[in-house]
Amino acid sequence: MNRVQFRVLYREFLFRIVDLDLLSSHAKGDSSRLLGQFAALLVFFSMLLAMAGGFWAANVKGNAQASVLNLVNAWTAEHFLIATTMLTVGVFAVLSWESTFPDRRDVLVIGPLPVAARTLFLAKVAAVGTALGLTLAALHVLAGIAWPLALAQFDPTPAPALMFDPQLPPVHAADFPAVMNRDIAPMLSRLDLAAADGGAGIVIGISDHGVRRIMTYGKAKPDSMFEIGSVTKTFTGLLLAQMAVEGKVDLHEPVRDLLPAGLVNRLSSSEITLLDLATHHSGLPSMPDNGGRGDLRETYTDYRTEDLYDFVQRHGLGKPRKTEFRYSNLGFALLGAALVERAKVSYPELVERDITGPLGMKDTVITLSADQQKRLMQGYGADRQPTQRWDLQAYASAGGLRSTASDMLAYLEAELHPEKTPFAAGLKESQRLRAKTAGGGEIGLAWMYIPNEGVYAHNGGTGGFSSDVRFDPRRDFAAVVLMNTPALPFPFVSFLAEHVHARFSGNAALSLTPVLVPAAGPVRSFLAYWMTMIAAGVFTFCCVLGLQGIAAQVLPRRMFLRASAFLQLGVFCILVTGYCLQRMPVTVLVSGPDKPWTAWIPSYWFVGMYQQLSGSLHPALAPFARRAWVGLVVAMGVTSVAYAASYLRTLRKIVEQPDVAPSFKNVWLPRFGGSFETAIAQFSIRTLWRSRQHRMILAFYLGVALALALFFLNAPQEISGPVSGDMWHQPSVPMIASTIVLMGFWVVGARVVFNLPLDLRANWIFRVMPFRAGPGCLKGRRRALLAISVAPALAIAAALVLPLWPWRPAVEHLALLAFFGVFLAEFSLSGVQKIPFACSYLPGKSHINITFLLWLYLVLAGVLGAAAGEIQALANPASIFTILAIIGGAALFAVIRNNRLARPDQAELRYEEVPPDQVLSMELS
Repeated sequence: MNRVQFRVLYREFLFRIVDLDLLSSHAKGDSSRLLGQFAALLVFFSMLLAMAGGFWAANVKGNAQASVLNLVNAWTAEHFLIATTMLTVGVFAVLSWESTFPDRRDVLVIGPLPVAARTLFLAKVAAVGTALGLTLAALHVLAGIAWPLALAQFDPTPAPALMFDPQLPPVHAADFPAVMNRDIAPMLSRLDLAAADGGAGIVIGISDHGVRRIMTYGKAKPDSMFEIGSVTKTFTGLLLAQMAVEGKVDLHEPVRDLLPAGLVNRLSSSEITLLDLATHHSGLPSMPDNGGRGDLRETYTDYRTEDLYDFVQRHGLGKPRKTEFRYSNLGFALLGAALVERAKVSYPELVERDITGPLGMKDTVITLSADQQKRLMQGYGADRQPTQRWDLQAYASAGGLRSTASDMLAYLEAELHPEKTPFAAGLKESQRLRAKTAGGGEIGLAWMYIPNEGVYAHNGGTGGFSSDVRFDPRRDFAAVVLMNTPALPFPFVSFLAEHVHARFSGNAALSLTPVLVPAAGPVRSFLAYWMTMIAAGVFTFCCVLGLQGIAAQVLPRRMFLRASAFLQLGVFCILVTGYCLQRMPVTVLVSGPDKPWTAWIPSYWFVGMYQQLSGSLHPALAPFARRAWVGLVVAMGVTSVAYAASYLRTLRKIVEQPDVAPSFKNVWLPRFGGSFETAIAQFSIRTLWRSRQHRMILAFYLGVALALALFFLNAPQEISGPVSGDMWHQPSVPMIASTIVLMGFWVVGARVVFNLPLDLRANWIFRVMPFRAGPGCLKGRRRALLAISVAPALAIAAALVLPLWPWRPAVEHLALLAFFGVFLAEFSLSGVQKIPFACSYLPGKSHINITFLLWLYLVLAGVLGAAAGEIQALANPASIFTILAIIGGAALFAVIRNNRLARPDQAELRYEEVPPDQVLSMELS
């Protein structure tokens, strides 16, 4: 191998790794500048990640919270960093799609020279590897210092094993205390889940064929009282069932009929019914938009019935055309208020009269007596510090009850044997399954049903307590678990309840024995960080290269050229969509042997690799670490085979087979006015269809729009703003923001590709033609831009909102979106006239890093505000008419202005960038 040839080719391939010949039309200096801008953009993101690492260490890891929370938070942070690395490398692989394997230019230009094929091939591989390394280095140059220090640990962390014990024979009630003491004792002695002052306690109660056993641990006693949180909803559902059986209400009755007269007007469309509220199918959000601005406790405790009625009066009680399961505390607060209005007694009195009184549940109350206040356990927050009680007002029917294990067993035994109670019909009615839940289960009147276990269950939690109750009618078994600490990122109380049920049913039970996760010092954490990020990046890059290489070998070359662009777009969409839709890793990593399909997403695998390399591997992550190593070896092996096949076969195929396949043949396109306007518009559409590079650049902008749309749709309310109803079936900030972003990025992306030349050497064809600047040229460019960007974006938005929203707000929003698209298109057409795809352009002058950051800031700062303003305007016909007039007038003004500037005496048709005139003075007197 000639070393001089290798160095020259290596440098040439390295500067062309992102197909910069498309983007730069002159000296390589512009290419180097563009590479520098991309590197600056990655370094900027690295700085943001480093700042996030410092914030995480100070505010998340630094909190005095349970060590298991620190462990879970560390997994979340590691997964975010790994997923971001894989996305960045994946986008780089997509952008370098045409440059990672030897192409026709390499073979036909360099092939006749005295350069060995091996030299050419090795230079290409070395350039690709260097570009990958530089990408990873730029992304982690700062983050790779801050995050290893933030994730380093100096003390071992006790954590749940998250593994399943061997299957044991079913346990009976008499033997259960001994079995449970054996199972839970190691956890109590070592697991840090509770309170800083040692005041935590757990109560476990079981009933097996009427035989009760109550076990206490920590500071809890058999008669200790706990806040049971959302388990209260099952009481509210039972009240509804009893009133329905007695004929006092109808389950399908609109909730409006039970509220104060005149609060809400009658609707001609579908209205929310009592059954909708009890099954979480009302379309109402979990929380209202007029809640308190204090902490989480004040948001619930300071919300009054007057506030609830204010929300209802402002937002109405219309039901979306299609509703799915959506857990709603607000819905059960409204259901409780409706039942209280019909019964003419307060909610505590209604519960005592119809449920707790007949069952003798004297310790199940909302308002505590002096004795009960003494027996109420002190609650503890996630920071392991004491919390205040949650005395709920409007939310009392959703989570306000307190109770004991004994009372809850009496309640569950009534659910098991309704025939032994004075309200058997109501109990049976409350258990009757009526709808599906989000996780594939079913729901009665508040009770969640787990089909594969045959169990009715519900859990609850407040700021200082967590609870779980369940009963199994087939086995005549019930269990209750109460604890005076809140639900953690991993639901310990629910796991404990599942463990209890598994012991009784004879199934494999989730182990409660804790493990001690070793500490990872800063040096090892630093090495593990960089090795994992490099491995994740190499895996992603090799997966993309392997897919491309296999397709090139399996498909005939002409077919591969057709399919290559679609593969490229498909990989890009999968990367962006998958990144935005991934869940917290704890929901995947701790799900036991029956893990969801998301456990096969590679970003979770490398969390296990990170833990393994840092020496702090949790046993539950061991399978993920193995998958990461196997996946890395397989991906590298496939890529090696693909490169070897390219060296042995593809080089010959490139020479022997044509590289251009006719496309867009005999496809009809409409006319766009006169012959000149039609020629420009049809030329633009056909060129975009034929050019893989231009389609890829436009797809990049659309991919960013898709990522932001998914971000808005999945963002918490602190970012996207409160959702006052069903996000999908009525106007909402996330939906409106998503369509605005789609329109904006589509127009901007189309404008960018219009300015990129298809082939500079062919510009003479346009120059020798009698083309002139003027109104005709402007109309052709305008109609091409509208057809390629505004029309498809508007069509997608219409297909999304018209079937979901009421027709009036849907049409109004589409009109606003159309005016916005036209205005943005006209803004893009201002300035010197250029025929699309026929003008040189120097992107090295575009400052792509600054432009991208500016656009990102404008999107995040402006789109959500505009969407929130439109939501308010849609509720007022006068306001929406005013906004339509303003935006429509702006679009019309832009059209008129461009038409005036397009007069032949003022317009100029330009085919290349013209440098500004420079006058140098010799300063002679």
